[in-house]
Amino acid sequence: MHMVKMQQLSELAKRRRENTPKGFKSISDYYNGAYDCDFVSPYSKSAGNLDAKVMVVLQDWCSDDYLSQPFNHNLEKQGLEPSLPTSRNLEKRLNEYFSISLDETYGTNLFPFVKQGKMTSRLPITELKKTAETYTLPEIYIIQPKCVIAFGLSTYNALLAASIDEGYIKDNDIKSVKNLNDAINQPINIVFNAEYNVWIFAQSHSGGLGTASRNRGGVDRVRQDWSTMKSYINDLNLFGNKPVDK
Repeated sequence: MHMVKMQQLSELAKRRRENTPKGFKSISDYYNGAYDCDFVSPYSKSAGNLDAKVMVVLQDWCSDDYLSQPFNHNLEKQGLEPSLPTSRNLEKRLNEYFSISLDETYGTNLFPFVKQGKMTSRLPITELKKTAETYTLPEIYIIQPKCVIAFGLSTYNALLAASIDEGYIKDNDIKSVKNLNDAINQPINIVFNAEYNVWIFAQSHSGGLGTASRNRGGVDRVRQDWSTMKSYINDLNLFGNKPVDK
């Protein structure tokens, strides 16, 4: 089964390398392709459990400014920079609320190409929706996790819009939302076929800016959000009879 999954993921990676959108760069454009891999996103180098119960989907991997810096051996080997708040915070929350580490999940990026400018540069929702349809939804179906965590409002809305277009959303009342709070309170059930469906939960971006924005005013909303998600998962019995620990 692992061999089949890796072949399917490798085919998606090949499609990604051959179809860089206009105005963006390919991961293989940097340092003779040293950062590239046979996953859709290099992030899966550190979060590559093919049997993962939890799948994490971040918005995009890196920007041109970041990848144009001196060669980063962590990015080459791990597909991420472990010193960044995004990595440290996510590892901490996965451990606290799921009792798992990042390498026990399957992780990817919704937009697997390189944007111009800084890491904080915005991406058009139209581009995010395209890559959700072409790469992320197929990745979910290949891995078949019990739940998916989408980080950031744009990531959530892009996955939702792509799923609606693909006919995977059966609830006609589910619509795109305008703020993260509404996304967090609207988990979505994506039905691929009679054999497999999955719940997608929204969370704030785990980086410093995302955490600070969500906790604006001194309220620790991030902890509340993860606790609410844990309760949803237990109520839906997504992990079988064993509730999420802690």
